[in-house]
Amino acid sequence: MYIEKLILINFRNYREAYLDPNPELNLIIGANAQGKSNLLEALFLFTTGKSFRVMREIELIKWGEDFARVIVEIVQKSQKKVKIEIIFQIAKNIKNSLKIIKLNNKVVRCATNLVGAVNAVMFSPDDMEIIKGGPGIRRRFIDMQITQMSPSYCDNLRRYHKVLEQRNSLLRSSQSYEEKIPLLDIWDQQLSHYGTLLISKRLEVIRKLEELAKPVLMNITGSKECLRLSYSSTVSMERKMDEIVFNEGKEIFESSLKKRFKEHLDFIRKREIKYGATSIGPHRDDMNIFLNERPVKNFGSQGQQRTVSISLKLAERELIYNETGEEPLLLLDDVTSELDKNRSSQLLNYIRGKGQIFITQNHPDELFNSIKTSSFYINEGVIKTGVFN
Repeated sequence: MYIEKLILINFRNYREAYLDPNPELNLIIGANAQGKSNLLEALFLFTTGKSFRVMREIELIKWGEDFARVIVEIVQKSQKKVKIEIIFQIAKNIKNSLKIIKLNNKVVRCATNLVGAVNAVMFSPDDMEIIKGGPGIRRRFIDMQITQMSPSYCDNLRRYHKVLEQRNSLLRSSQSYEEKIPLLDIWDQQLSHYGTLLISKRLEVIRKLEELAKPVLMNITGSKECLRLSYSSTVSMERKMDEIVFNEGKEIFESSLKKRFKEHLDFIRKREIKYGATSIGPHRDDMNIFLNERPVKNFGSQGQQRTVSISLKLAERELIYNETGEEPLLLLDDVTSELDKNRSSQLLNYIRGKGQIFITQNHPDELFNSIKTSSFYINEGVIKTGVFN
């Protein structure tokens, strides 16, 4: 799969821009704050219909305009062409925006209809927060990559958060303890059901990510560093979760986890009513990242942390390819900064030939001198082909 054409109208700092990229390697070059990251953000939009940078989509509309429009034409592995168009319009209250998504010129009701049409892996400097940041960032990292591959996971995640919201509302309500109990029993059944499905899928994907990220990291570092991942759940089990899955199978594990989830909710019910919030479940879980058996968050250098985050992203790329059979787009924003020349060279050698790639840089790099690429220069939201200052 590759992008054949991209059109941006009133998107971020682009008034009107067109891009006809190379099916393989593309360099996006320009000074800071010229629109390089905005271009990658536009490309990533077509995976789920959502930005990876902002929650308020009104921020995607160029200042002073009342709409933004992004269009992409894709050639899939089967040579089938797909056209996706996303329109953002300022709503009447000005604080929010309306969104229209078209797939092959037909309006789709839900962004989940885009799942599988475009797969992409995005690395930006903010992804260092996967290592440095809190559990919520790592949960979002896992959820976003699973959502690209599994519409059912996307649906279960949406249902879980809807039940969670209703349950928390009940916990905070002024109803008496006796009035809350039968209602909590209903919500707890649903929360444990959807929560079990989410945890089970996350465990499966984290195990696969570890298997794929290990050789990537060793390739970039010259076999000097070893990666290990583990899932930390707020729902306690008598044995390690991955141990149960390995020894007894997924079905028995999910049955045991659902039962334990419900029991745990029953046990802490009075405390949760007191504080008015659900304190256990996949919305509170985390992924632990170890480098040479030490937490990379605490003991890794800046360069090591960056290399690990890049390795996780490249493992995500391999996972999507293995699951779907389509080469996902690889969007790398300022990926070689803080890497020494050796690691940068190893990284470039690893990604060559792995589908369509977009790399942003502040200036041309000699690393790319011997490689066939298409180069684009961006200045104040204007794209020029093969022109540099």
